[in-house]
Amino acid sequence: MTTQVKKFGNESGSFNGTTSYLTAPDNAALNMGAADFTVEGWVYINGTPAAGQNIINKDGKSAISWAQYALSVSPARKIVAIISTTTTGAPPGSPTVLITGATTLNIGQWYFVALTRVGVNATLWVGGVSDGTSSLVPATLNTRNGGLYVG
Repeated sequence: MTTQVKKFGNESGSFNGTTSYLTAPDNAALNMGAADFTVEGWVYINGTPAAGQNIINKDGKSAISWAQYALSVSPARKIVAIISTTTTGAPPGSPTVLITGATTLNIGQWYFVALTRVGVNATLWVGGVSDGTSSLVPATLNTRNGGLYVG
């Protein structure tokens, strides 16, 4: 019996939720600014996550500020999306937009998740279905010099 979980043949990453993740250095191409965007990926959880288990996070990993954009899984096994203009002050203050999805993820199942921004509207997607929305997205997101973290 194998303990490995793979989505695309032999091409999946496994992260422990605390010390293993992928990083990319800061780059202007990763800053969404005022542009429309989609951030998406596949998620598989092995158990109940700790608070703020990142799927993807731009700028906020160091706890210096809220992420420009992020997707995470809450301890209630719900997808949480963050979009922010806040560039100073560490959490637990408030991000500009926080969307907590309605779907409770099952342990041991793959889910396709996405966050889209079109103008001032943001939608959190789980399995291609809208799972939460906000119409409060600011005109321009923060552009703090932080990297991109996956996992």
